[in-house]
Amino acid sequence: MMYKLKLIEKLRYLKILPGLVMVISILTLISNLVSYEADMDLLFGVGITSLVSGCIIYFEFSSNSLQDFRICIANLWWGLILGLFTFSVKYYRWWSYDDRDRLTDMLLTTSTLLRCCCIFLDRCAANVVYKSCLVTRSEMSMICGFFSVGVFFVNGEADVDLFVVSVASTLLISNMRMKCTMAFPYMLLYAAVSGIAVYDNMGHKMNKYALICYHLHLIFPSVSDFYFSPLSAIERWSCTFWLSWCKQLLIIACALITEIIFCLLAYYVIFIHPEFELLIMVPILTFVFIIWVCAHFGFLSSEITLAGKLVECQEFYRKLPTSNSGTDIAHIMSNKGVRQLAMVGQQIVSCALLSTVVFGGLAWRRENATYPAIVLFILGLECLSFGRHRELAVKLGGTCTAYAIIAPTTVANPKSIVTLLPVDSIKKQNDRATSLISSLHRFFAIYLVESLGCEYSTSGTGVGAVDDKIRNLFSKRHNNDSSYDTYMLYYSGLTLADGSLVLAGNGTISPEQIIRTWQETCGSLCRDLSSPSRLLLVLDVADAGPWLRMVSNLRCDYVAVQACRLDGDVIKKLDSGDPEVGIEQKFEPGDFTPMWCHWNTSCSSSEGWYGESPLRPVYAVSRRWTDFALRSPYNNVKDDFSHAWICRPCLAASTSCSRKLNLVRLLGAPGRRYRRLKMRWFPPGVLDTGHGFKLVRM
Repeated sequence: MMYKLKLIEKLRYLKILPGLVMVISILTLISNLVSYEADMDLLFGVGITSLVSGCIIYFEFSSNSLQDFRICIANLWWGLILGLFTFSVKYYRWWSYDDRDRLTDMLLTTSTLLRCCCIFLDRCAANVVYKSCLVTRSEMSMICGFFSVGVFFVNGEADVDLFVVSVASTLLISNMRMKCTMAFPYMLLYAAVSGIAVYDNMGHKMNKYALICYHLHLIFPSVSDFYFSPLSAIERWSCTFWLSWCKQLLIIACALITEIIFCLLAYYVIFIHPEFELLIMVPILTFVFIIWVCAHFGFLSSEITLAGKLVECQEFYRKLPTSNSGTDIAHIMSNKGVRQLAMVGQQIVSCALLSTVVFGGLAWRRENATYPAIVLFILGLECLSFGRHRELAVKLGGTCTAYAIIAPTTVANPKSIVTLLPVDSIKKQNDRATSLISSLHRFFAIYLVESLGCEYSTSGTGVGAVDDKIRNLFSKRHNNDSSYDTYMLYYSGLTLADGSLVLAGNGTISPEQIIRTWQETCGSLCRDLSSPSRLLLVLDVADAGPWLRMVSNLRCDYVAVQACRLDGDVIKKLDSGDPEVGIEQKFEPGDFTPMWCHWNTSCSSSEGWYGESPLRPVYAVSRRWTDFALRSPYNNVKDDFSHAWICRPCLAASTSCSRKLNLVRLLGAPGRRYRRLKMRWFPPGVLDTGHGFKLVRM
């Protein structure tokens, strides 16, 4: 902890460096102006700017009080500075580009790269508090500063273009921070279209280096959060769950107005085509326009329906008694059918997104910046909507069933028939079992896990009985004769060197046997399986290494194991026989379960694991674990959804088109590949299961 505090203090001083380099670039600009005999008014203005920049650096880092306010003011100022560098280039650089100008741009770029390094180190040192928000206040401050300067310099016709592309940049930040499936494709599209078709067509000379530096300043924090943010999908989107009905309708109305403007601008392309091309363009555009209108009627309907359902969940949550303060809004949303709406909505939004790409591409033109800017705005909004529907559809709710085995922790010797027990062994075993059963029952009740039972006996349970119970667990089906999303198997007791579970009568069950049973019942070897399920193994054992290695090598099944290990320093002391190692630092099966259950039910993921405990959690997942999605709704929600609106044919056409083209899976491919590579190379410290509880590793 002291090392972390020292590192954070050093980073605080390091953050001063980007601002100082920025001030040096301004001073270099002053020297250029002096050498080219600029007006005194311009020299005075640039000199005041450098002086205020130095004051802003001192104001931002002078103390820790009102830190958010200081950061917002500093970002507003740096947005103004970058805006001045970008838009006022013809006032401070009327001569031909020379080496001193190149030095100014290099210093500006160096300042930006240093700032990006500080942002990256901040997140590596866990010096960031993550919370649910689409855009932070500091980012909005920088956008406002840049936009205000741009409005002052560009002509009146380009003000609207600059405003629309600024809003599109906020949507890009939101897509990144929410980890939307289409975030990176949209970022590449934004970089290409804004650079080529928006800023170049504003009719104003700009400093391209300063423009790139501004976007790096603005977007890099959210790009870094795409990897470093530990928030689960429901936690990230929770800021949108509490919007009032009026705010949600206002957002939908703004989106509708923008869609209408987009239609008018898109059809204007007809007037710029030669007459002989109209015979081809008019029928094609009309046909695509009809498809676009149908898809977007469904898009608006799904958004209004989801908004109404979220308001209903808010009202239900506020009416809950204070004794149920532990109830999460996600549980209410799951019970109110939000996930079912999202399952249908993701198909509708994917069809709307594809129709916008096709319609916008056919009507594309570059003679002004308005049309490309509005296309970026609409695509960013629809990518964000698709990301929310997708996350709600695959991460909200779901069914889970569990079975627990608590075996005695007496000394087991598989080569001997008789095992000698200590005097107070039975009392200790009963106390341990009572504590574990209490923790597990509370855990199952909070996260709505349907329990198949908890097996415990002072003399142990036979292999045959446990094997039958495990098969019954894997064969258990939901009320509508469909398999559960997740099957959870818990074991606390002794294991052999190969990871086999030790049961009564020196009987054992090997890891390969359990995985084989799972594959035949609900996994890759089951031929009658309509939709896949997951297996979650929670092992409170002394050595879970064989299980971790085996699960991490599985390719075609969705399996995860949560276990624990002793801290490395404690293991070295135990191996060396250090007398300073106390009894509380020695591990016995059963010590990990209460800590893991309490961490999931009472602590937030940002608090981290228990620092003083010698136990460290560890998990492993199969290679395709991140590809799993909770299955589709069981009832006929699509018909219920369609009957609620006049535009039922539009909804039916959108969902049918999405299913036939497999749009949801196609648009989700970049996200699946990213999650798979991230899990293999940089597994997160906290992994959300989609049922509310999480797996953790240290």
